[in-house]
Amino acid sequence: MSEEPEKDSVQKVRLLSPDDEQARLIGKAIASETAGKILSSMAGREVTAMMLSEELETPVSTVMYHLENLASAGLIEVSRTRYSVKGREMKVYRLIDQVLIVSPKSFDLKAVLARCATLLSIPLALAVLLTSFTLFHSQKAAPLYYSAPAGSAQKMESNIASYAADRMMEMAPAPTVAPLAGPTQWLEEIETPFPHLPEFAEGILIGAVLVIIIGLIFDFYRKR
Repeated sequence: MSEEPEKDSVQKVRLLSPDDEQARLIGKAIASETAGKILSSMAGREVTAMMLSEELETPVSTVMYHLENLASAGLIEVSRTRYSVKGREMKVYRLIDQVLIVSPKSFDLKAVLARCATLLSIPLALAVLLTSFTLFHSQKAAPLYYSAPAGSAQKMESNIASYAADRMMEMAPAPTVAPLAGPTQWLEEIETPFPHLPEFAEGILIGAVLVIIIGLIFDFYRKR
């Protein structure tokens, strides 16, 4: 007679949700009265299908059907194998010592964090893009305000006045020359009005966070 080494018992406590596949298998396996009798007969001992068939006065095929369902549901297991007097291999079954707890699905923190990260990725990327766009244009426009060296305005005005005097001597009547603005004033007028993008980026992030919080609260109360 040859035997297989005993298998380690599965977890002592099993937490199940009503919508789990294992919960449905357990419900199906123990729904029959015959299955209940089989579980009661297996308490505290190891049995074979033939032993249960004789004790319960039930066909072996019926007993095997329920044993397979109970094993699929994780309520019993094959502890070892042995051979009958006729040399046939038989499976020896035993109950799994465990506690089954069926409760609503628990709050999965990792799933919530992953969901929040997914929802925040798009507004966060948009906010970073807008901020980078603003910084780029501010750094690009900054040299325009300081590129004119000291005294260049006076020198330019002097050159313009000399040119205007020469033209006045050549042409009569002399045209009226309007006062010219300094280069710094010209550069300020060239400035392109950009919206306050950092404020927009901040608004996008705050709005996204608020929407996610409201969605999580709604989802929490919906699943209660």
